[in-house]
Amino acid sequence: MQSLLAGPFARTSLERKSIGDTGIGDIGMENSKYAIFLAFGVLWVATGSVAVVALMKADGQPIRLGKWGLVVAVPILVPLLAAFAFAAFYH
Repeated sequence: MQSLLAGPFARTSLERKSIGDTGIGDIGMENSKYAIFLAFGVLWVATGSVAVVALMKADGQPIRLGKWGLVVAVPILVPLLAAFAFAAFYH
């Protein structure tokens, strides 16, 4: 039984064993989806950051990171970095 989130071509480990597929060749293609997803995410964040800086500079405002900037950035970055560390060490 396929999971709805796995996509139409995903196979379970039981299905791989029944057709003789070890899944070794599939590892690279499955990971490439996540790499492409992360690359586009990084591109969106970089584009948004550049746009915010460009808008602030156009108005003549100084670019600075104060206390409230950290209040916003830390709760976003800490779980993200923790998830990346968990994935790197326990994959």
